[in-house]
Amino acid sequence: MNSKYTIIRTGDRLKTQDDRREWQAQYFAGCLLMPEYKLLECKRGRDLTNWKHLYAIADELCVTISNLIYRLQKVAVILINKTKKRQKGETSTVA
Repeated sequence: MNSKYTIIRTGDRLKTQDDRREWQAQYFAGCLLMPEYKLLECKRGRDLTNWKHLYAIADELCVTISNLIYRLQKVAVILINKTKKRQKGETSTVA
């Protein structure tokens, strides 16, 4: 099925229409389950460089830790520098 409108923001990684639909469904689910206001509410009083705190938030929102991390990056609550390797004991940057 050819659609007149396609919303896609991730570049060339999504090759097929099915890939695009899957990405859109995942993005929609993330926005629905983890709206920005809810993420900001959940992070209050927590250290987002502490995995225990991140897992607690994921449990509260009933999402996987990877979905939570992805969504936190997308709403710019956390920043993970993918080009630099972390040294032992170094933590991620939290906005």
